[in-house]
Amino acid sequence: MNLPVFDARLVPVEVEAEETNVLLKMIGRMELAAKAKTEKQAAEALQDAIPAAGKRSGQGQFPFFLDDDTAALPNHLARTPLFSPVPWVQPGPPIKAGRWERHERIRHLRVKLASPEGVAMWYTGEQLDMTDQDVFMLALKFAQSIDLGTPVRRNRSEFLKAFGWKPSSKRGSFGTSAYQWLDESFDRLTSAKLSTTTKRWTSHLVLVSSWIQDDQTREWEFTLDRKILQPFQNDEFSFVDLEKRGKIAKRVHMAKWLQSYAVSHQRGLHRVGLANLKEWCGYRSPMRKFRETLREALDELSRVDVLVNIEFYKNETMVKWMRS
Repeated sequence: MNLPVFDARLVPVEVEAEETNVLLKMIGRMELAAKAKTEKQAAEALQDAIPAAGKRSGQGQFPFFLDDDTAALPNHLARTPLFSPVPWVQPGPPIKAGRWERHERIRHLRVKLASPEGVAMWYTGEQLDMTDQDVFMLALKFAQSIDLGTPVRRNRSEFLKAFGWKPSSKRGSFGTSAYQWLDESFDRLTSAKLSTTTKRWTSHLVLVSSWIQDDQTREWEFTLDRKILQPFQNDEFSFVDLEKRGKIAKRVHMAKWLQSYAVSHQRGLHRVGLANLKEWCGYRSPMRKFRETLREALDELSRVDVLVNIEFYKNETMVKWMRS
């Protein structure tokens, strides 16, 4: 990973001595992250930097100074159907939205999410999908080094370009439907309320606190609450390779969910039952169809060099792989 090396000489001279000491301590830890040779070493160095960042600002920050092709995601969020790879929609005919037809998403009211043993999650809000996970990870990335609770000002086109979208060749800009899609995703993220209980902590938080747009100046901003740091404590987060993620072309949503799930575990051989995977990702169709979808998604992750040595066994009730 290409992590920048920080120079202590860049600390402003007007910063008070005590705060300077905290800054230098945090910078030293970030330098360790920059020099780390392995993902685990980088995660440990970055984890050590979180308390220092919080002490410095009084608000807390995301000190994930990673390269442009990497994003951080809490492990517990990656192992549940909070961000589902399959559409959870209301029954009935689709609704008309401009030129498009779409089904209304299911709205949950304190629904307990399927999760591995040792974690309990309850969710209230509109069903989220993998595109929402992409938006959430990018919001976290854009918020790095900014005091949580402070508005993050970005041009909305930066989000769309980060997803690989191309502006209109005629106008040189994105159309209304593209911005509407992004706004709807932030609507879902700001209304998403998540309660989590682990062996170490309990939290109640929203994924994104707010987003605001000035319709006259077109300025746009979003805000993250300091509580969003909680799921990142105790090394309970992982790094998602966005470059490889952008190359996924088949079974995109399932493959993205599996990528997030896979990187939330340590490197080495990983074994898991298909019944558990089916439950944790929120797949509701029969096992036969899930097995087919899973196989195609794993083949795609093998193609883009996320997983290797993928093998189904025990009459295809289990699967194992290794991260590349």
